[in-house]
Amino acid sequence: MTLSFCIPQEWIAYHVEFSNDIFGYEGEAPGYFIMGTRGAIFDTGDDNMMINHAISEDETMNPLEAAMSVNGYSRYWHGYLVWLRPLLILFQQWKIRYIYMMVFYMLFAWLLIRMAQTIPGGAGMPAAVALCVCFAAGYITVIPTCMQYAHVYFIAMIACIVLLRHRERLRPHLNLVFMVTGMVTSFVDFLTAPLLTLGVPLLVYLFADNQRETAVPLRSRMAEIVCCALLWGIGYVGCWAMKWAIGSAVLGQNIFKDAFDHIFGWTSDMDAGSRGVAFARNAEMYFLAQGKRVYIVFALPVAALLYRIVRHRNPQWRRALAYLLVGASPYLWYLVINGHSFYHPFFAHRIQTITALSICLFAIDAARWDGAGVQRIH
Repeated sequence: MTLSFCIPQEWIAYHVEFSNDIFGYEGEAPGYFIMGTRGAIFDTGDDNMMINHAISEDETMNPLEAAMSVNGYSRYWHGYLVWLRPLLILFQQWKIRYIYMMVFYMLFAWLLIRMAQTIPGGAGMPAAVALCVCFAAGYITVIPTCMQYAHVYFIAMIACIVLLRHRERLRPHLNLVFMVTGMVTSFVDFLTAPLLTLGVPLLVYLFADNQRETAVPLRSRMAEIVCCALLWGIGYVGCWAMKWAIGSAVLGQNIFKDAFDHIFGWTSDMDAGSRGVAFARNAEMYFLAQGKRVYIVFALPVAALLYRIVRHRNPQWRRALAYLLVGASPYLWYLVINGHSFYHPFFAHRIQTITALSICLFAIDAARWDGAGVQRIH
């Protein structure tokens, strides 16, 4: 961060001004791809703020102070500025969007290929298709060209690829992997859909690991999930607190007070009236599209699964229940981070990708047990 603020402001000022003209032309929240659908809103307001934070308003600050202050928005790390400021030397916003789009789709393709090739037992391809469907339900056309949205997807996909590629080597250090993932999320994200960087990699890892011939007992798997979630949370909150401590020391301000004031607002139920309202608003954003109830897409594999279970009457399918524990995490997030989820469902709804993916992977994995209770490994 400090090194990025060593870049002279005059090197990036032209492209920042040009980008502001683009944002002024587009408006604050245009629905580029699916008009009238709030879940498909392109968040130009926050992207504009991100671009403008690349210019320090107080020229008397040294690079360290500017990096900690970010024009008074000190409670976030704003880690995207590490590469955004260098990009603004050469590019304006339209070209930066194109770069983001290319990076997103290359990572997405890499992840799908990795899933199809490395998950054994013929389960990789249906799992990759399930991931495609669940990402698409969150309006994947909007995500790659909006910096506000794209960062958590970058982190989630990179974490998935790393876990698939080095699953055996990383298994003893899984908790540490998720703690680092939480820290990176806190460093980069602007509180959009941070839980994606926990839920999606964890589900992909669990599904790949469940295809081994030696099954992990459900109780052990549940304990593993809880430990990974706790370490991710420690990394996420701990990295934030590190910024508040360093920023307070460097700037001589009480950033902790500002942070806790906003945390109270994020978790407050006073304006929402009922925590159930935040649940409903976010569920509507993700599971409704132009009046069509797309959750039927997720009901079909569940119906097929129930038919399979009733037909074989095999208790071994219970091992796949671990996915549903991960799938419940978005609603725990909405319960705790209620105020923020209530006011920002147009991007907070995307963490339900975890729920949808857990349902699909649960159906795929549980339905692959034969009548003798032995998983089919091809």
